[in-house]
Amino acid sequence: MSAIAQKLESIVGTAAVRDWQTLEATQHQSLTAAIASGSVPDCLVSPHTAEELAEVVACADRENWCII
Repeated sequence: MSAIAQKLESIVGTAAVRDWQTLEATQHQSLTAAIASGSVPDCLVSPHTAEELAEVVACADRENWCII
């Protein structure tokens, strides 16, 4: 698991974070088509509450991560 995913897990829990490598091929295709830059994310995170979302956004800002 990437360092980014590990940091996000500390905010939202293990079940809410998925590594890019563990996604199914159809998920890869859909997400890759939606990302204009052609790059892919390290992981996907699904916050359960507004508070978790706020923490994820604040962490991304501190770490200078992109959010899509």
